[in-house]
Amino acid sequence: MLIVQAPAKVNLGLAVHRRRPDGYHDISTLFLKISLVDTVRLTVQPREIVVHCEHPEVPSDARNLVHRAAVALQPLAVPRQGVHLTLEKTIPVAAGLGGGSSDAAATLLGLNTLWQLGLSSVELCPRTFYLVLVKPPIAVSTAWVYQQLRFELTAPPKDTNILRQCLESGDIEGLGVACFNDLEAVVLRHFPIVQDVKRALVQPGVCGVCMSGSGPTVYALCPSWDVAHEVASAVRQRGWGVWVCCPWQNVTPELA
Repeated sequence: MLIVQAPAKVNLGLAVHRRRPDGYHDISTLFLKISLVDTVRLTVQPREIVVHCEHPEVPSDARNLVHRAAVALQPLAVPRQGVHLTLEKTIPVAAGLGGGSSDAAATLLGLNTLWQLGLSSVELCPRTFYLVLVKPPIAVSTAWVYQQLRFELTAPPKDTNILRQCLESGDIEGLGVACFNDLEAVVLRHFPIVQDVKRALVQPGVCGVCMSGSGPTVYALCPSWDVAHEVASAVRQRGWGVWVCCPWQNVTPELA
């Protein structure tokens, strides 16, 4: 058996551009992988791909991105092999934290090792600060948010380069000031509770507060564990889902 952890992400910046003919949108964004993780367990079996997940909102059939990832990679396995994939969910579902995509990426990473494919992997960013994630008890459809989006012709284009520079230089205060999300205005208009979460996270020591992805999860950038712990303790009293995380460090699959 091989075990791979799949980190959640927050969007430090998210700029939405044109709508493409296929119905999707071009975006510019900067992801930060964090230490809130799902776990993917992989076991070789003959030819068949099977996915098992006990979370009631996560399908175990071909609709699951984990299954699709395995199917896409299987033709590269010579001789042809199968896999039994057990997905243990910790990342909230439909929360703008990229759990499904990360699970699929972890599956590709694990299968690269399990099936001995010899494909290259990517480097992950270092740990430099902490984040407090808060998810109110609602679900927001990504497709719906994009459908509600209206482009302002006079709005200046946003750039994620400054975010990358702050992240690489360790300028957490600058990073907090520069964070943005074009989808946030849509969600705030229709879901006032997300605005309540943002207000609750604006506390002493917090460098910046922003919604991640299509929401409803909001993150606060904190320069230290102490600040993050104080913020989390304060907002946890509201009954929302709260997690304290840090940027994800490089990880390799583990044999079990």
